[in-house]
Amino acid sequence: MQVQKFRRATLLALAVGGLSFGGSDFASADSGGATTAGGGFGAIGSLLQQNTAQERRQNNNCANPNAAFVQPGLLGGPTQTRCGTGDASFNRHAVNHGGGSHATGGSGTVGQMIQQNTAQKGRQNNNCANPNDTIFSHGEGVTDSFCVDQDGSHNKHTLTKGGGSHATGGSGKVGHLVQQNTAQEGRQNNNCANPNQSDITAPDDLMASHCSNLDRSHNKHTLTKGGGSHATGGSGKVGHLVQQNTAQEGRQNNNCANPNDTFITSPDTGSQTRCASIDHSTNVRTAEFSGGSHATGGSGEVGHLVQQNTAQEGRQNNNCGSRNGMTLIASGHTRTQCVAVDESKNFDTFSR
Repeated sequence: MQVQKFRRATLLALAVGGLSFGGSDFASADSGGATTAGGGFGAIGSLLQQNTAQERRQNNNCANPNAAFVQPGLLGGPTQTRCGTGDASFNRHAVNHGGGSHATGGSGTVGQMIQQNTAQKGRQNNNCANPNDTIFSHGEGVTDSFCVDQDGSHNKHTLTKGGGSHATGGSGKVGHLVQQNTAQEGRQNNNCANPNQSDITAPDDLMASHCSNLDRSHNKHTLTKGGGSHATGGSGKVGHLVQQNTAQEGRQNNNCANPNDTFITSPDTGSQTRCASIDHSTNVRTAEFSGGSHATGGSGEVGHLVQQNTAQEGRQNNNCGSRNGMTLIASGHTRTQCVAVDESKNFDTFSR
């Protein structure tokens, strides 16, 4: 059990891309892929896992408590999580080959199995503020989670080939199986503020979650090939099965503020969720090939089965504020806002 007590908590992660001038030279980057696999457990026991695999240029994996007790704000003050990526690079005559991103949860026979399996494949990836089997007890102030991707890169004569993104939940035979399996493949990916099997109490707090993607890149004579996005939930035979399986493939992906089998108490205030994808990019003679998006829920024979299976494929994807098996007690307002704005300029482009 992890205990944290502090007056003000501010967690900041920032990845900023530099400047790289290739001139007329040829640059090549080959990746063997990112792979994480959770171990299984014996015949009887409790399995609590967060398995995260990230592959590409900028990755943040921050502020994801697992099987923890967090009690900030004892004397007042906000609790804040900030994850950001910023890319202002210049790339010319570059080739990038990725081996794919694979996150696989462990399996068990009898017991409690609570997992968050996240695989992200993209230029900018944030996986932040996702509590798993965690008890939050807040005092006064604001509980704020903020994830942002900003791309102002310049790309000319580049080739990017991805090996796909695969998130697979472990299976169990008898017991309590609660999972969030998320696979994202795209230029900008946010997977933030998704509590899983958690108990959150915020009597005087305003809970706010913000996820945003901003693309101001300039691309000319570029080719992008995706390997597909696959999210697969684990199966159980007898017991309580609650899952969120999300697969997203597109230029901009947000999967945020989706509580799964979670109890939230906020009697005096409320909650706000804002997701935005904004595309101001300029694309000249570019080609994009998609590998598809697939979300598959696990199966159960006897017991309680609650699932959300979401597959999205497009230029801009938002999956936000989707509650699954959740109990919410709040007298204040509850707002969810998802926005996708495409003001990009495209000349002689091809997408499939």
